[in-house]
Amino acid sequence: MHVEGNILIHAPQSDVFDFAENVELLTQCIEGCRNVHELGDGKYAALLEAQIAFLRMAFKVTVELSRVERPNTIEAHIAGTPVNLVGKIDARAGLTLEPAGPAETRVTYALDVSLAGKLGGMGESVFRAKAKEYGDRFAVHLRDAVESKLLEKAP
Repeated sequence: MHVEGNILIHAPQSDVFDFAENVELLTQCIEGCRNVHELGDGKYAALLEAQIAFLRMAFKVTVELSRVERPNTIEAHIAGTPVNLVGKIDARAGLTLEPAGPAETRVTYALDVSLAGKLGGMGESVFRAKAKEYGDRFAVHLRDAVESKLLEKAP
């Protein structure tokens, strides 16, 4: 399942990259992301909680930064299991940053997800719609957080 979108952020590309590269700041933009802690060597553990259709789900995941190319690209591999449900989630997530003006950056997010076990049987269309919704909200949270952080720095 592939989901992607983009958003324009009124900030220089270097500032957006600095924000996105900071795992603590970036994960605050992901709804339902909790208990993030570093495992070392670019790996992190987290709990992701989401409302999918009528189910409230939680996933224990590990996230490994697989590609960081300043100031354009951040990619990660995400793997995990749902809490209280048989299955597995495996995903690749990425952010691509491109200058869109002197102080503007176009951020494209992409997420490729595969689901196994009972998760896979629940219906890809339901997961796709929810993933797109969460992705779009992530992009808005990212934009708002970066732009407000820049306002805090302004003299």
